[in-house]
Amino acid sequence: MRIQTTNFGSGENLKCGIKNEKYCFDSHLHQYNELLIVLENEITVTVDKEKTTVRPGEAIFISPFKAHSYKSADRVKIWICVFSNSYINALVSDSELLAGWRNFKFKLSDGLFEYIKKKLPDNKELFVSQEKRTNRFYKALLFPIMEEFLSSAEPSEKRYRGDALTSILLYINSHAREDISRESVGAALGYHPAYVSRCISSLYNMNFRQLLNSFRIDFAMSLLKKTDFKMIDIALECGFSGERSFHRAFLAETGLTPGEYRKGDYI
Repeated sequence: MRIQTTNFGSGENLKCGIKNEKYCFDSHLHQYNELLIVLENEITVTVDKEKTTVRPGEAIFISPFKAHSYKSADRVKIWICVFSNSYINALVSDSELLAGWRNFKFKLSDGLFEYIKKKLPDNKELFVSQEKRTNRFYKALLFPIMEEFLSSAEPSEKRYRGDALTSILLYINSHAREDISRESVGAALGYHPAYVSRCISSLYNMNFRQLLNSFRIDFAMSLLKKTDFKMIDIALECGFSGERSFHRAFLAETGLTPGEYRKGDYI
């Protein structure tokens, strides 16, 4: 499973766009909200092991740190939007967006769906400009969509601050480049180390070290592409003990060496 932590450089960034193809994306998670609307055909979406089919006029909202994947049998036309909590905090609070939900899929009203199809720019997925007029346009699209989701969604019994797994993921995300262990995470959050491990393995089928390395490697990918830092410097900056352990973990996670990734055209 891929951990994505470096999508944005700012809390106000937005990434969105149209995909019109056979679309498959393996299980991954990140600290952003993700919204998908199906415009044509259908796609299967799995969120935390719960699978559902999303059809035209339907949408799915995925809150932060929920493992999710996409798979379509044929070409599907979808709009994907990834945004931080602060992007629409005039509409909903962080605690609402970070809550767990019993249902992720919801149906758009006919009028809103037609409006979205008419207004959406037909461009591929991209980072949206910070220019005020552009931001107003996308927020005007997101507001009614999120209102429809919140009006139909049922919160799970465990809210954000009581969700042990979310708390663990948030802590690891903030401290991944430090020398942390399941013991130190448990001590910081008030959990037994064995409970920390169970929370991770029950959902992601990986141990604490593998999950921690996934966070570190995602950050390393950004440094490999955006800087000319030496490998040893990247390894230490990302929390690895040395270049050898960094190389081994990177290869296990991606199937590539750090050098191959730096030279190749990979996203």
